[in-house]
Amino acid sequence: MPPAVFPARNAALYDLLLRGMRLVSEWTARVLEQSAWKFANPADPATSECPKDAKDYEKVVRYNYKLIDKTALVEVRVDVCARPAGVRAGRAADTWPARLLFAGRCRSS
Repeated sequence: MPPAVFPARNAALYDLLLRGMRLVSEWTARVLEQSAWKFANPADPATSECPKDAKDYEKVVRYNYKLIDKTALVEVRVDVCARPAGVRAGRAADTWPARLLFAGRCRSS
């Protein structure tokens, strides 16, 4: 049957798709904001496990991410890429464990 036969169903599918795309876009932006914050604030050898002779890139990537940061990034990746059912089930970004990534440093609100 032509798509015009089920306008309510089409509208619901469109709204669901739009919501999912907005969530993925929001999650992507927040991951990028978090990475930008890490690059702007590299690990300080005086206050962290970072050795004094570490290169700038190591200060940002190797020594600036704590276990909780890495865990949150992995959870975002898994939820977005491997389990799209999370979007279908109506889960929001602030209800899952990766909310740690979105709190505090990289968000002003």
